[in-house]
Formats: sequence, C-alpha cells, structure tokens
Amino acid sequence: MVNAEVQSSILLVLSNEELRDDILDILGVSYRVRLAQNATFAKEVLTEYRPNLVAIDDSLSMSEVCKLSIWIKSNVLLDHIPVLVLSTNTSEEAKLDAASAQIDAFLASDTHNLTLFYLVLRNLLEAVEKQRLWYSKNYLKETRQLKAGRKDEAFLVGLNRIVNSNIQNAALDINFVCREMGISRTNLYSKVKTVTGMGMAVFIRENRLNLAAKLLMEQDMYTNEVMSMVGIQSHSYFSKAFKKKFGVSPSSFGNHK
Repeated sequence: MVNAEVQSSILLVLSNEELRDDILDILGVSYRVRLAQNATFAKEVLTEYRPNLVAIDDSLSMSEVCKLSIWIKSNVLLDHIPVLVLSTNTSEEAKLDAASAQIDAFLASDTHNLTLFYLVLRNLLEAVEKQRLWYSKNYLKETRQLKAGRKDEAFLVGLNRIVNSNIQNAALDINFVCREMGISRTNLYSKVKTVTGMGMAVFIRENRLNLAAKLLMEQDMYTNEVMSMVGIQSHSYFSKAFKKKFGVSPSSFGNHK
C-alpha cells in the first residue's frame, strides 16, 4: 500500500471544468493535485515538480496525448511516472496508439467512469511504491542480476557501474557521479530518491559499507586495507557507520568468518 502519511502527487492534464471538478472531488484530500490545461504547461510542471502520476483526459487530442506520453517515457528522469488516460475514444486505433505511446492505463469508455479511474489510479501508485521498495532492498545486486530491459533498472545498472568502478576514490560523491552521467545534481538526486528511496550520499555510503562487509568476510584483510578499498579515510567514521549498519564493529565482523 502507498504510505498514507506521504501524499502522492498527481498532475491532471485537462481543460474540461466539469470533469476536473468531479475528479478533484474523488481524489479528495488523499492526494496532492496540480493542474495543467495543455501539454506545454504539463511539461513545465513535470520538469519542475515530477509528480507521482500523470492523468490526462481527452480534452487533448489523441495525438497530443500520445506525444506527451512519449515525451515522458523518453526522459530518464520521468520515465518511471505512470501515465493514466481517461478517454471517450473507444476505437481500436486509439487503443493501439496508446499502447505504442507506452501509456500505462488507457480507460476508454463512452462515458467517464470515475470510480474505475480512481481504482486504477490507486493501483498504479501502489505498484510504483512496491517497485521503489523492491529497488531499495535489491539495488546492490550484481549488475547481471538486474533486468536492464526496464528503464529504471537500466538507470540503476549505469549508476551502480559508475559508483562501484570508482568506489576506492574518496572523492566519489554526488558531484562526481553527476559529471560522469552528464546530469544535474538536482535531477540525479530526485531520480535516485524516487527509484530507491535514498539520497545520493546514502546510496554511495551503502555501497561502500556493503563492499567493506564483503571484503571482511571473504578476504584476509586488515580494517585499514578495507577502508582504502572502499574509499573511506576516517577510521572513526568507518567504525561508527559500519557498527550502525551491521550491529558490530568491523574487526568483530571480520572475526565472524
């Protein structure tokens, strides 16, 4: 289930005032909602705020709906955001166009079924949250274990590759990764936070500590050697962070092998 204490944000792209008011009524206080009357304004909102879901009605033409969805799905910073379309266009051509544009849910009916709209919207948000939780637990898997066919997984594969190949570098930080990936600090932080639930600094630290634990368990190495291998220079910081994560000091952990 989506965490009820943290409201998901919804971008509604529609100009039909009556439908807009009906949708706002059913969303109630459960979600934070932003409105956009056209695709141009929707792109501005998406770029600045990155909502958890985009819902579009057929006040846009089918062509505009598909172009907006393709724009979202082709942007590495936005491609995780589900797109939900509520349409009265029930033609087979419209359904095929929606599938081609990677629209996550295309609700086509002669009349707008807002109960179905709400249920599908809620299910899409819960699926995104479950995926985020899965990534937060599994992001340290070997690259070959991740299914790089999905864009979020491909993003994590690339991120892990950069972090792990530079893990010995004490200067490895968010600015270093930004330069390597050609992405702004704000955008990188937002993407990593959305996909894994962690900030970039925590993501790097967790990589360092997990590698340190692996080296202590599998290799005959002293603590100072392990610190050097994972790019940590302060012995006190390493001991404190390691004990907080694993419950024992690095030296005690190594003696468990």
